[in-house]
Amino acid sequence: WVNLTVSLVRKAKGLPDYFVAVVEDITQLKLAEQALRQSEERYRHVVEAQTDLICRFDANLNLTFINQPHSLLFDKSPEEMIGINILDGIPLEYHASVMTHLASLNATKQVSTNENPLLMADGTQRWFQWTNRIIVDEAGRTIEYQNVGRDITERRQAEEGQHHGHGVGGE
Repeated sequence: WVNLTVSLVRKAKGLPDYFVAVVEDITQLKLAEQALRQSEERYRHVVEAQTDLICRFDANLNLTFINQPHSLLFDKSPEEMIGINILDGIPLEYHASVMTHLASLNATKQVSTNENPLLMADGTQRWFQWTNRIIVDEAGRTIEYQNVGRDITERRQAEEGQHHGHGVGGE
C-alpha cells in the first residue's frame, strides 16, 4: 500500500512545467487498521454472544453502550437505549442504594458487585447481580462505568422462600 501525492509545478506564466510526486509506503498502517478491525469484530462477537447483560454509562448515568441481551429485556434496540438514564429501569426504592454503590467506586476501588432489580418491558421485576467497573482518566476523574449483570431472580426467590419458612425442609 502506498499514499501517492502529486503536485503540478507551473512556469512563470502559469503553463504546466512538470509534476512532483511523493510516494509514501503505508503498508504497515493498512495492516494495523485491518488488525484493529478484526480485533473490534472479535470483541463485538464476544460481547453480543453473552447471555449476561453488558452496558456502559457516563458519569451522569446515561447509557453509552448496551448489548443485545440487555436491550431485549426492555423490548428496544441497543440504539434506542443509548442516552437513557440507568435509573429509569430500576425501581425507585433502589435508586439511593445504586447511587451510593456507584459513588463508592474510585481510582483505587475500581470494581465491586451489587444486586438490584430491573423493571422489564412487560412490567415484571427481575433481580440482577452487577459487577461494576469505574473507568477513570489520568487524574482519577470518572469517564464511564461498565456493568455486567447476571440474572439471579431464581436465587433471590429461593432465598425469600427460605426466609419465610418455605425452603427445603421448611414446609
